[in-house]
Amino acid sequence: MATTFPTVKNCPQLILGAPSNVNSQEAVAAFARASKRIKSGAYTQFSIEDLTSALSAIEATLRSEESGLKFSVPADPIHFNKSLSFEFGGEVFKFDSDLSKLNVEQLNLPIKALAGQVYLAAAIHQLLIWNWIKASEYARICLRLSDREDERDEALNVIAASLAAQGDDSRALDALKKAVEGQWNLALQANLALIAAEIDPDLAIEHISYLVNGARTAGEKIRACSTAIGIWTTSQSEQTGSSDQDDFEPLPRPFLNSIQSIVKSPDISEETFYEYGKFLARVDADEFQKSDTINKSVHAKSPSAEVIKSRIDGLGNYLEELIKITAKNSSSDFPWLHEEVNGFVRNINTNLFQSTPENLYFNLGFSFLNNGLDCLTRERVVLRGVLILKLSQFLEDDAQPSDKFIEWLSVAQAEVRKFDSTVVVDQEDRETLMELLLAAGNTLTALIADSLITQGRRLQPAVQNIQRQMTGFLNRMGANKTEIASISRSIVEWCSDATRTLDSAEKLIEDKELKANLKPVYNSISILKNSVIKYI
Repeated sequence: MATTFPTVKNCPQLILGAPSNVNSQEAVAAFARASKRIKSGAYTQFSIEDLTSALSAIEATLRSEESGLKFSVPADPIHFNKSLSFEFGGEVFKFDSDLSKLNVEQLNLPIKALAGQVYLAAAIHQLLIWNWIKASEYARICLRLSDREDERDEALNVIAASLAAQGDDSRALDALKKAVEGQWNLALQANLALIAAEIDPDLAIEHISYLVNGARTAGEKIRACSTAIGIWTTSQSEQTGSSDQDDFEPLPRPFLNSIQSIVKSPDISEETFYEYGKFLARVDADEFQKSDTINKSVHAKSPSAEVIKSRIDGLGNYLEELIKITAKNSSSDFPWLHEEVNGFVRNINTNLFQSTPENLYFNLGFSFLNNGLDCLTRERVVLRGVLILKLSQFLEDDAQPSDKFIEWLSVAQAEVRKFDSTVVVDQEDRETLMELLLAAGNTLTALIADSLITQGRRLQPAVQNIQRQMTGFLNRMGANKTEIASISRSIVEWCSDATRTLDSAEKLIEDKELKANLKPVYNSISILKNSVIKYI
């Protein structure tokens, strides 16, 4: 399998792809341990949020074999043959030998071709261990030794990657232009487009047609389209200075039609169907809606199709449907949908942690929970806590928080307390999460108690009026007992509801002082209830 790494813009080293045997649970644990180390470091380069986002990206890459926008070295894995060797001067040379001491001019014709292959494998090896200078040196020797077009193209690819890693994108692009002049190689074409996107966006967009139209298999076409979309997004972001696709120049119609053909293909996974369908719903909604693309897909009746349709109708409908769908379907069956949700939740949390969060993000968080967002991940648990901690900034004066907040927080606390909780990394993490959730419980309980006190005071005049009417024989004779019974019943019901709400909220707290402060509230509600219950 070819080793792949992302585009190397402004990067001093190539970032190699993770091995295919990486266990995602091990990755999660490793990132958790790293986050604990960073948490106590005053001068660390990365934040815990950075690690979480990076982990999410790694897991997505490990899961998907169809993702694009990757610079591939080797472009064709056949050229990284570690078993090849040749003998010269009584010594055997392989891909990891020191080949720099050889004078290739002394090699006789019969072994030149084999030596060229060994030098190419050695060049790739040096590149993958970040030795850019040596990689270029060996690749150039391969060019001198080999007459085979595919080997020479691969050598040029190594040279381009080495140059790009050193920040010389212009010369890297020249090397790749030579490499793609001959026979078709999707990886080389993609590499050229990636480098072009860094220095010549117009060339990159022009190259899209080669990537898509030249793809021969369904897998190649998928990877080509993913790469083309990535190039378009990158180049348009740089040209417009915006990350909003509404500000971008539209993609060519033939290319959009090619994406529709992929969405209808029976050979794609539901995840790929979702990614491309969502993309079309975003950038080509009118044409996509008029087409029969979704209905002709083998995934037409899938949860992903429902989410795509909602995206055509707008962002609000999309978010609502996405949360509802993921609430009904497990993360193991539809990880791409849950991953999408987690991305939104992380953004909401990041904003809510600010001293003055935006109303939009609070409303989004509430909407997510109201539509059934679960506690399957750490960030979803955190959302429940931080949303409540910021609740006072968004409640109207004296408004009582919805009882839903009690339920949401109760579920989160129960999840963290579970011995086999899937969102807790270790005991330290459990304590950190519980500290957040208990602080949220204190906030919520205090807000509820304050609101109940205010409401109880507003009921006092009605209670006093009832007592005046029912005190003394003549007053009782003239009182409207039916009306008094009705009002008394309403007050008693309010007192009962208030007590139940306070009981539920009190279970969310461990603060002894706050618990003590609740007793006068209970007493006031009880006095209010007993004042009128006899008139029902």
